Amino acid sequence: MPESDLFLRSIAAWILSIVRLFNGKLQDGKQGLDQVVRMSHEIGNPLIAVVALSNQAKLQMRQGRLQLAQKTLEQATTIGN
Repeated sequence: MPESDLFLRSIAAWILSIVRLFNGKLQDGKQGLDQVVRMSHEIGNPLIAVVALSNQAKLQMRQGRLQLAQKTLEQATTIGN
């Protein structure tokens, strides 16, 4: 995959992050989702950022971090508008 193709790289990073979360590697998955959000801002694709932030919020809810999940979802909503 070309280094210059940030769109494909962001999609691949998102998929890898989800796989890590499903495999119980929560910190790796979270870091990957953070990377996806940054990449999506770089390429100007808010949809990818909203999806990644929503995934982060789901993880935070499962961890019982409800206030943080709310803030994360508010961030996703802001980006999506």
